[in-house]
Amino acid sequence: MSEKLSQFNRSKYSAEKDINQLLESGKSSDQVEKEARDIISEKLHQYAIDELKEMNLTIDNPAEEIEIIDTEGITEEKIRGNFIKFKEQMENEPRLKFIEELAQEFPKGKFYIVGGSVRDALLGRKAKDIDMVICGIDQNDLEKSLKALGKVDFVGRNFGVYKLWIERKFEDKNINTDDYNQEEVDIALPRVEKSKDTGGRNDFNVETNSDFNIKDDLARRDLTINAIAYDTVNKKLIDLFDGKKDLLKREIKTVGNPEERFNEDYSRILRAIRFAVKLNCRIEENTWKSIKKNSDKITQKNKEGKQITPWETISAEFEKAFTMNPVRTLDLFDQSGILKYILPEVENLKNFDQFREYHSEGNIYKHTRLVLASLPKDSPFSLIFAALLHDIGKAVTYHKDKETGKITFYGHDTKGLGIAEKICDRLKFTKRFKQKIIWLIKNHMKMFQVGKIKKGTKIYKLLMKNYPPELLRLHQADIKGSINNRTFSLYANTVEGLRH
Repeated sequence: MSEKLSQFNRSKYSAEKDINQLLESGKSSDQVEKEARDIISEKLHQYAIDELKEMNLTIDNPAEEIEIIDTEGITEEKIRGNFIKFKEQMENEPRLKFIEELAQEFPKGKFYIVGGSVRDALLGRKAKDIDMVICGIDQNDLEKSLKALGKVDFVGRNFGVYKLWIERKFEDKNINTDDYNQEEVDIALPRVEKSKDTGGRNDFNVETNSDFNIKDDLARRDLTINAIAYDTVNKKLIDLFDGKKDLLKREIKTVGNPEERFNEDYSRILRAIRFAVKLNCRIEENTWKSIKKNSDKITQKNKEGKQITPWETISAEFEKAFTMNPVRTLDLFDQSGILKYILPEVENLKNFDQFREYHSEGNIYKHTRLVLASLPKDSPFSLIFAALLHDIGKAVTYHKDKETGKITFYGHDTKGLGIAEKICDRLKFTKRFKQKIIWLIKNHMKMFQVGKIKKGTKIYKLLMKNYPPELLRLHQADIKGSINNRTFSLYANTVEGLRH
């Protein structure tokens, strides 16, 4: 062991004290092995991260943070208190001052806040976007009044959908409305939708009518937790489908019959999974059975051979869920049967064992899952997706020696590039994102050699110039996902090499 590595072992990054305490804890040998692996890996990772900070290298997180709202510990009392705060917020919300004027002009009008802002408010989150349904006002009359109040964008006029910016925001004619998107209010007339039975997201016959009531509008929504409304005039919660009850039960449940809801729009299957991940909820039994039954429809094509649920939609739901919790998302995709239709290449990894000396955790799929579980919680999607595909080439490079039984995957890092590229194209990722994923996969094995590479060489500069923080985190997760002891010395050599 080098002098530098000896100094490392005596520094604040030393795991000796923690390991000794663990050995004296009386825990089982399996538990000691797992926790010791985590302790050593975390110490080494922190060492490397500190070195990277000195190099002024950081990891870019998603531009728009996708946050988990944990429903654990939610109670009736908490929801009641959150609802009181929500009412107070809406009372003082400047974007809603126009309701008073409209209510005076149209006494029979009814004004509701609907959707995610109500759901999140009951869970204690401050409402940001405001979606409204206005009932009891003729469409032409409503349009005239809205135009008198401010700037109106008729984004879905045929469906009675508008965006409103209050006039005081636009005293300066040179102001671009794009700068005020956070100040907008989405307004819709109540509508009912009848599916054309194609499973397509936009294949609905939509009827908009100001005479429809709020129940008609809420009944068309996908999940009960998204079918809660707030009556802004009477200050009451409208919960006709027990969405609040399902929040308390921490269950994801469809409005009405799950078979009908999912066959109206197959992408709702992915939304249900996303919300289960986002809110850390279970999926209600009948809803889950329907998801499993209809999982093959996610990639189904119509009579013309066109994808019913666009890959762009699949990709968007996939990214949101995986960014929030990659392991839970992978498990739900796997258990529901969706994985084999969206990512059959990842599903296929279950069929390939690994050499026990290096990977006692089991097959490649199990290793990949452990790698995802080993990523930091603030990981960007690019790192998560690279971790998911980092060993995708092992399926085509698998070799087992007949005499020794040793399993090898020589060249899997390069053989996997073509597979990863096809997957990125399928999911309609941008060229820049695809290039990043390909680079991380291509170089993930090179990090094992950083300690042996001289600083200043072309390969060293290449590794350090591109995505070193993400590559290092992928490297660390790869090691944590490999249940053995010898690879920790390789990681120590890596961080020592970075220190040179």
